[in-house]
Amino acid sequence: NRFKEFPVVICKFSNLEKLYMNQNSMQKLPEEIQEMKAIKFLYLFDNNLTDEGKENLKKWLPGSKLQL
Repeated sequence: NRFKEFPVVICKFSNLEKLYMNQNSMQKLPEEIQEMKAIKFLYLFDNNLTDEGKENLKKWLPGSKLQL
């Protein structure tokens, strides 16, 4: 994968429970990711996420298992 930005359209999939977006070049995530209320597993390792982006994600999706 070669995503430099998280595709915001994915945030509209409100029933999505598992998403693999690892091994990309993303540095930050959109605030719209908070709309993914059903997400249980989100794999984002091997990206270029900033520490601030990782902390935001933990706040935005507190009940999800995140692999950063």
